[in-house]
Amino acid sequence: LLDKAGNDDYRTALLGQGAGGPLGFGLLDDLAGNDHYYAGGKYPDGYDDTPGYNGWSQGAGVGPRGVANGGIGVLLDGGGDDVYEADYFSHGAGYWFALGFARDFGGDDQRVGSTRTAFDGGERAEKRFLRWGIGFGCHYAAGYLIDDAGNDEYLGEHACVGFNWDIGITALIDLAGNDRYQAGSGVGACFNSGLTVFFDG
Repeated sequence: LLDKAGNDDYRTALLGQGAGGPLGFGLLDDLAGNDHYYAGGKYPDGYDDTPGYNGWSQGAGVGPRGVANGGIGVLLDGGGDDVYEADYFSHGAGYWFALGFARDFGGDDQRVGSTRTAFDGGERAEKRFLRWGIGFGCHYAAGYLIDDAGNDEYLGEHACVGFNWDIGITALIDLAGNDRYQAGSGVGACFNSGLTVFFDG
């Protein structure tokens, strides 16, 4: 999906906005505009101990664990003041032998964590909570999130905002601006023989 200009609204419940499944490559490239990206808000997550929904979107490489290796998912945004909201397993995200890559080239961007409304626009049935998102790699996978400029915001609850688990690689790189990072599990964290790089320019 290539978009050259305009203030766009992207909305998906699952597996969109640059998602790559097994043997797949997904790309969303938006060159300009103040854009809004929404992913999730419909399908419950598989965790009993935390609330939330699944998203699997926004530059996400996805593989069904133990079944098939994941693909490559890429989200590129050329500029503008953008808002990203996404539920579990989204935004510069790699899961199970996969690669996820998200890059925003400019603007004051907001990565607000989980979706603020349900997919249909109504009130969420689940409490807002983001697990696995905003730059993460999990289970032999890699997730990269790069933001080139602007005063940006990165918000999440658990296993997100530059997080790696189980022999993967994660990089969260913000090259310029006065930025805010907040995650309950810590920003730039790594566990179980992985590698996380957190760089703020």
